Amino acid sequence: MAGNPLAPSWLDSTIDSNDLVDGIWADSVSRSADGELIVAGISINSLAKQFGTPVFVLDEDHLIRRANQVRIAFEEEFNKAGTSAKVYYAGKAFLSGAVARWVSQ
Repeated sequence: MAGNPLAPSWLDSTIDSNDLVDGIWADSVSRSADGELIVAGISINSLAKQFGTPVFVLDEDHLIRRANQVRIAFEEEFNKAGTSAKVYYAGKAFLSGAVARWVSQ
């Protein structure tokens, strides 16, 4: 984003806002040939028909995988310094019974 020194260097205002930008979307999110959003193999339109809108969708496998990556990265770096770290999930980010179970794993 030219002209904004506070914007992250990876943020490109010229990209299509409908593109699935790496690092923002879960790796299980894609678009079908006709442009429909697909999450973990499930069509967003089918979720909207089943649950109504707005609907909030999380991919359990992706969330668990990313949480483990964060935990491992902290453990590795703190081990290099001869100490340890414990990673906690910030409930303010989003908290539900299911998410609490996933991150406790």
